[in-house]
Amino acid sequence: MQVPSQRLLRPYTSRKPAIVFVFVVCMILADFLSIPGEAVAQIPDGSLFRRVSRLSNFEFAIHNNGLLYGDHYGQWADTVGFSVITSYWPRGSYHMQGLYRNAGPVFLAKKAKRFLVSDPCFRELYPPMTWGPFIHTVPGRIGDPHADYDPEFQGNGWRYVNDPDYIVYSSLDYNDKGVDVSGSNYNDWPIRSVDGEAMYVADPLGRAKYPACYRSDEDLFCVFKDTDTRSDPLYKGPAGPSVPIGLEFQQTVFTWGTGPGKDIVLFQYDVWNKSGAELDSCYFIFAPQLLLRVLGNLAVEFSLGKFRQTRLHTAEPWRNLTYTQPLDLGNPAWARYWTATPRPPTVGFCYLETPIGYSGSQLGLTRVIMDSIDYYLDESGQIQSAQPNDSIFYRMLTGPRWLGPVPPSPTPMDGGAPMLQTGSFSVNPERKVRICTAFIFADDLTHLLLLHDFITRVYRSGFKRPSPPPVPRLAVQGLDRALRLSWDDNAESAMDEIIPDSLGAPFLGYRLLRAERKEGPYREIGRWVKDSALIHEYLDRGDQIGGLKNNRHYYYRLLSFDAGSIQLKLDPMECGVVDGVNAQEGIPGVEPVDVSATEGYGVPRTGTLGGVTGVRIVPRKPTNYNRLIVGKQLTVEIGAATDGVRYSLPVAVSDSVSGRAQNAVLDLGLYVHGNPSIAGVKEGMGWVRDVFGLDGADIAVEYHFEQLSEPFHIEPTIQSGVGADVPVIAADSLGVTGVQLVTPYTTGDRALDLELLPGGDQTILGRGVFPYLTVQVRDLGTGNLLTWGTDWTIVATVVADTGTVWFPLTQARYYFSGTLSNGSRWEIGHLLKMNNSAIAFDAKDRGKGSGKKPPLFPWASTHQRATIEFKGGDRVRLRWKGGVGGTFPREAVLELTAGTPEKREVTAEMLEGIRIVPNPFMVRDGYQSGEKKLYFNYLPEECTIRIYTVSLDRVKVLEHRGGSREEWDLKTEGGELVASQMLLAHIEASNGLTVVKKFAVVVGK
Repeated sequence: MQVPSQRLLRPYTSRKPAIVFVFVVCMILADFLSIPGEAVAQIPDGSLFRRVSRLSNFEFAIHNNGLLYGDHYGQWADTVGFSVITSYWPRGSYHMQGLYRNAGPVFLAKKAKRFLVSDPCFRELYPPMTWGPFIHTVPGRIGDPHADYDPEFQGNGWRYVNDPDYIVYSSLDYNDKGVDVSGSNYNDWPIRSVDGEAMYVADPLGRAKYPACYRSDEDLFCVFKDTDTRSDPLYKGPAGPSVPIGLEFQQTVFTWGTGPGKDIVLFQYDVWNKSGAELDSCYFIFAPQLLLRVLGNLAVEFSLGKFRQTRLHTAEPWRNLTYTQPLDLGNPAWARYWTATPRPPTVGFCYLETPIGYSGSQLGLTRVIMDSIDYYLDESGQIQSAQPNDSIFYRMLTGPRWLGPVPPSPTPMDGGAPMLQTGSFSVNPERKVRICTAFIFADDLTHLLLLHDFITRVYRSGFKRPSPPPVPRLAVQGLDRALRLSWDDNAESAMDEIIPDSLGAPFLGYRLLRAERKEGPYREIGRWVKDSALIHEYLDRGDQIGGLKNNRHYYYRLLSFDAGSIQLKLDPMECGVVDGVNAQEGIPGVEPVDVSATEGYGVPRTGTLGGVTGVRIVPRKPTNYNRLIVGKQLTVEIGAATDGVRYSLPVAVSDSVSGRAQNAVLDLGLYVHGNPSIAGVKEGMGWVRDVFGLDGADIAVEYHFEQLSEPFHIEPTIQSGVGADVPVIAADSLGVTGVQLVTPYTTGDRALDLELLPGGDQTILGRGVFPYLTVQVRDLGTGNLLTWGTDWTIVATVVADTGTVWFPLTQARYYFSGTLSNGSRWEIGHLLKMNNSAIAFDAKDRGKGSGKKPPLFPWASTHQRATIEFKGGDRVRLRWKGGVGGTFPREAVLELTAGTPEKREVTAEMLEGIRIVPNPFMVRDGYQSGEKKLYFNYLPEECTIRIYTVSLDRVKVLEHRGGSREEWDLKTEGGELVASQMLLAHIEASNGLTVVKKFAVVVGK
């Protein structure tokens, strides 16, 4: 385990801080200036191999003995002018530095009652200290038959062997089969999928038996061990201060180049107990050792206090996360040096997986080592110098009795990171434990916690990534100069277990792209998003390219996309391109010439059609009609409306399958105010043209009405034995009332009688007793009573003498106005609605004549108050006159079904219409792109095409079965390309009729 120089100097720091500050600077400068890169490699007969990460935002080095950062020499351009060992975040900057030669994993264990340490971290101190460099680990695996015999342990394979297979592997150098494609590595990628588990396959020759296994954008792997006694200067034999534990470390580092993962690095360690003995009281410590820096200028850093810029925190314990945040130093001068982000990052360090402890569950982050005192009280109570032997390190890092108290958290950190401890646990012989830790670089604490949740989900799901929506299934159907594209809604049920819905919609919409060549370029022709105008069908007529052409290939891609995640800095993702699924081609074309389209008819379901005598669907283009309309049941709704001058028929057509709808208004030339000059029978056909814009069908609405010679009006007549004079208001001076709600008519006049029969008294909501008459309505033409609530209704509204409306009553009753028992007066008005007309009974003149705002009716009667009310036995005859004779549609709904395609007999005229294109066909090198094909268009559904030379030698026979076009690849029966010449096509239909067409093929360079 590394011991930072600041810790070793603590006894002096408390007494002479200024001297210590100068000493630290000198010590680090001495380190930078005096230690060559090769000095790091304390390996007999060899040197360390290092590799620098290449994709993520964090640029750092990994060595094949587990050391992080160290020996990563880079030129740091500053005023000091020396080389320094660095790691960078963001990549390419100098704002984050890995502490040189003392970062990585530490394994502590008790073996045979002895406390031992295995540590790949290189440690070194300088004068006046006298300790030399030492390290515990070397590259390689335990049991390698090429490794030397170790007499101390009586076995082979424990010592280091300089094997070219013990490098740091990068998955970027290997193809999908694991074979090196970089030309700079040995053997194959070592991590293979064995029985579904990612596993290190030690034998290079055996790796090809299993598929390569990559889990991030750049996987980095190495294997090292702690068993070479020569690598540890403190080793003095079995009883010395340092002895190998007998561990093999398999280290995998995972990084990503895009999305939220680009600011996260995972370190996974599989630690195998190869010692042959049980290990107990084990601890694992990961030392990140990252320094935050603003500039590669040591003087600037010290003068601005950058070694005191972070503060350590521990997040919720269940997260197993600790983090450092920048401190506000009260001096913004340093900020001008920080160019990569607005401020230094919040950096998190966490455990994602830890060993199972003695309690039977994962241990998690059991301790964060923030600082240490470099003097230790031994068991006798004597102060011992913290010399770097295994026992001292074990006790220092696992909870000894300290000379002084451990500073509480949070505490300012010296620009670096804490050490993360997990333990204690045991490891049986030949068993392994897995530990996974992570670095997370974030804008702030909120961002950090979101990234921590994200990488936790990624790791627990087996390295699943944020996924785009599923690939939609696209279908393309050829039409006449158009293509119909349709797709399923599979992508819309997308779920992403890595990005929850709270952070971004897993499906947002579709993009449709088209190209005229399969290889592109593709251009977007449509985009739809959910909660807006999401569709599943698109008719492409090629408006952007001057229209689609029949018999030409067009290529499409339908891409589903998600919303990404702003909080996680994840850009929106879209699905991939899969030929035959969401990548399709289409060819516009027409039906065979002997296939026709037939009309369909509407069947009424509800409502009244009246003077509408028939509804038909009429083909426009047979191809579009048969392929887009046939087989679907359309819904047609017809009503009636007026603007006070003309009557019209609103028509709504809808297709529930495709979701299409179209509205139209048919003007029949019928007027509200008739006169003798326009009177007469009006019949004909109203058209809804090009239904849904598919160029497939029109809808014909046939009608028959009579235009009457006088304006529309309603004539009321009161028949009363007592001389009742209640105002009956059917229209004002302009007749607007009667035409606001269209009234149906039969041929000739229509008359209805309201009979006012004796009634009774009704107590209404405790407000009083109201006398009433019973109302019934009879059709004078048939003598039949009409149904209340269906054919007619009457609404009575009670109004206090103050003008306050109490409540409406909807019953077949006519109520009388009067005086309540408490002396207050009430007035009641009635509104009769029948045949879509409204007639008011305004006994108290609640209209304009009273000078008060009418509470019941939207018009004024200009009448005076009634002087005599109705009595039982009175009648009111209503006669509709003028306007239009006939019954208008009322809430009519029809189901409209297209006729099925029909086969016609092939005629000579049909065969004469066959076209061969292109003619002549020019075959030139580099001129004709794609496959060389000639097309026969406007064919009957079945025919035989025989191609001859002009000397009547047969070249090719094509049997055409289905569709209106046939292709020929210009090859003879023998498979050879035809020569330049004039050719004849003899085309024979199934009924024996024939036609001969001439065409030419020109071959040249």
